[in-house]
Amino acid sequence: MQTKEAAEALPILDQMTQRGIKCTTISYTTLINEMLREGKEDRAKRMFDEMVSSGHKPSATTYTVFINSYCKEGRIEDAENLIVEMEREGVAPGVVTYNTFIDGCGHMGYNNRAFDTLKHMMDASCEPDYGTYCILLKHLLKGNLNVSYVDASALWNLIELDTFWQFLERMSQYCLNPTMKTFNSLIAGFCKASRIKEACVLLDHMCGKDITPNEEIYMSLIK
Repeated sequence: MQTKEAAEALPILDQMTQRGIKCTTISYTTLINEMLREGKEDRAKRMFDEMVSSGHKPSATTYTVFINSYCKEGRIEDAENLIVEMEREGVAPGVVTYNTFIDGCGHMGYNNRAFDTLKHMMDASCEPDYGTYCILLKHLLKGNLNVSYVDASALWNLIELDTFWQFLERMSQYCLNPTMKTFNSLIAGFCKASRIKEACVLLDHMCGKDITPNEEIYMSLIK
């Protein structure tokens, strides 16, 4: 669908219907995403309305493509309002939704808002993943280096332990306790960059918090 003009979307849906091919939530979401990529938000919203009126319930992915578009445009309020709307409609934001919004906040320099979202995420029993922690650390590092951009692929080569202590302190300020997944992610990141010394410092800190390392952590250290 990426080679098609968004203007052709409705005729395509008509053709699918005429041929007895049922449009699914995935079909609608794919078309909406392409419209947003082309900057045709009004058409994307009309497609969303068409989707709902035809009896298809938007998925978390459907909402996330809009949130992603808003964040890229710096429209953080609109993105946050959409998260509220999807929750009101009974659609739980997933890790990708939260990561997208957290990254959008970070790009705008709203690190406090990013940690607010992390708290909301964890309070909603949505476990942050490796990507979540990379995003938060990337934006903290960006502020520490006083630069506008940090290449995510170079994160684990650039970051120092001071940024991790800062990260853990920020979590504490929001009454968030690092979990096994938190330490798994941080230690794995350092290990991927062959920085075993730093990984072992975090391992010692983890043990000092009475969190017993699991097999995944030890496997990261010995690879």
